[in-house]
Amino acid sequence: MMANRWDNLGPALVVLLLATAGAVACYALISPALATVAAAPYDTQQMVLFYSTLPRLATALIAGAALALSGSLFQQVLRNPLADPTTLGVSAGANLALVVASLFLPGLLGAGRDLVALTGSGLAAAIVIGLGARRGFSPYSLVLSGLVLSLWCGGLSAILIYLNQRYLASLFIWGAGSLSQQSWVIPVSLLWKTLAIAAVCGLLMRPLALIDLGESGAAGLGVRLFRLRAAVIICAVALAGFVTSAIGVIGFIGLVAPTLARLAGARRPIQVVVWSPLIGAALLLLADSVLQLAAGGLGDFLPTGAVTAIFGSPLLLALLPRLKIRHRIQPPAPLRQGHRPRPLTALIAGGLGLLAIVLLALLLGRTANGSWTFNGAGLSGEIFSLRAPKVFAALASGAMLAVAGTILQRLTGNEMASPEVLGISAGATFGVAIALFVVSPALPGQFASAALGASWS
Repeated sequence: MMANRWDNLGPALVVLLLATAGAVACYALISPALATVAAAPYDTQQMVLFYSTLPRLATALIAGAALALSGSLFQQVLRNPLADPTTLGVSAGANLALVVASLFLPGLLGAGRDLVALTGSGLAAAIVIGLGARRGFSPYSLVLSGLVLSLWCGGLSAILIYLNQRYLASLFIWGAGSLSQQSWVIPVSLLWKTLAIAAVCGLLMRPLALIDLGESGAAGLGVRLFRLRAAVIICAVALAGFVTSAIGVIGFIGLVAPTLARLAGARRPIQVVVWSPLIGAALLLLADSVLQLAAGGLGDFLPTGAVTAIFGSPLLLALLPRLKIRHRIQPPAPLRQGHRPRPLTALIAGGLGLLAIVLLALLLGRTANGSWTFNGAGLSGEIFSLRAPKVFAALASGAMLAVAGTILQRLTGNEMASPEVLGISAGATFGVAIALFVVSPALPGQFASAALGASWS
């Protein structure tokens, strides 16, 4: 009886706790403006309250609910507690589509910004889920495929923004998840879209709950798994695409909210899907309110998505040991007769190809008028002294990363493990950044800081 009572009250207590903390933070934000309502009906502070602060808080509630609902749908239909729009690359795909459209096809944004975001998120979801289907929707293969796609989309977006800073400077802050508002247009638009998709999800809940019986059990009860999966994934992708189109990429809400709902006692799919949006709304409201209070006047320039990632990552790491992840390891496919690998031939071909690339990098260049030419024997020492260190540094870096990836794959038994996917490279970068800001070390100190950050990650 006590367990059943906790199952019913646990998620409600989580929502109450987060909502109360968020309400206290919101009151601290809006109370100075409310105090001037009677004194000055047209005070500037009141205008900021009614057309900036309140729309921002409403956007946080709606976006948090939409992302949490999207995450819970992904996790239920894929039977993967690590699935959400961020880990599957859906949000990164939508962000890349918007960046590309802003640069090369700006007319599409005027015709339909949401359509561009949905196209990008849909393509990203199709790639990741297509790769996961080949391995039986293994949780690790899905998440690692999504992380690799997110890295690719994020890297390409960063390059495009960097090369076009004059046009896309504000897009960098927006892409990291900015909730800053100047009117009620975005929250109202996002609200009716979220409610429409939530109504469709309500019709899918009964067959969705049968997925827990397994594919054979659900099919035996008349559930058409392909159609059900397609419908649920479309709803989840649409929610993530709409949120990304409106406010950029907000990470970890869609992952943490369903996890908190389950840990609080929600067991049935209907309970997770109902409680997750409430927890997600309260969680994002609390995060954004605390950000505005802590940042003060800089609150509009600090992206909330970056803050949720900073605080969501440790929370996720703390919750990982309690997640039940089903992972099926498939044996490698046997080699066909007559197709045995020939390492010596591959080594010779690779060496010759590498030598050709190095020679091209050293000898091929542009002249003063921009045409391509081989410098050959006339290559000056100044040009060679600039070009050779870059070429050999690239060779050394690539070799070291390849060796690190090989070691990690052998140790973990995971063919998709690499320093980037496992966060080792990001940890090294973070260690160097902290050291530069704190003590400004020399090159050996930077190496030590990078090693410390990599080992910590």
